[in-house]
Amino acid sequence: EPPQLYSGQHPRLRRALEKSGLWERSMVIVTADHGESLGQHQESSHGLFLYDAALRVMLEMVCEATGWVCGEVWLPRPDSSALELSPIYYCRHPELEKFRAASESFCFAPGQGLPGRVWASRQPEWIADLTVDAETFLRAAPALAVGLRSGLAVPLLAESQVMVIAFFMF
Repeated sequence: EPPQLYSGQHPRLRRALEKSGLWERSMVIVTADHGESLGQHQESSHGLFLYDAALRVMLEMVCEATGWVCGEVWLPRPDSSALELSPIYYCRHPELEKFRAASESFCFAPGQGLPGRVWASRQPEWIADLTVDAETFLRAAPALAVGLRSGLAVPLLAESQVMVIAFFMF
């Protein structure tokens, strides 16, 4: 039987989403990487960590289930001065690698650009049309060059840490 600590959270999460009216339009993905138990992450015990493998699986599952063509993870620098693009991403089409490569030169301070705004507010943000919001979406030129038209960024909260997950579609 699974430990109550984990299995008991699913009904609680569903009730909270139903109460807020979000259940019907929510996607809940449960993924894990227990490699730390095997020493794969230089950890000797189980802790609260989100490793590349678990995040990559989540990106792919969300993109495949929703039709989003690209997903990326922005992580805070150790000093929390800015977000940097992590090596964790998912792109369905080879031409999106150009957007990925252009994005590697960006970093975002709190409140700056789509990732920085979501990081600072801890609230999701949707940009329906990147051509209209090109002024606030700092990577508009490389996004539009590969045909991306919309973007969504959501905060991923793990204890006191916030990382930003961004998704894009044609």
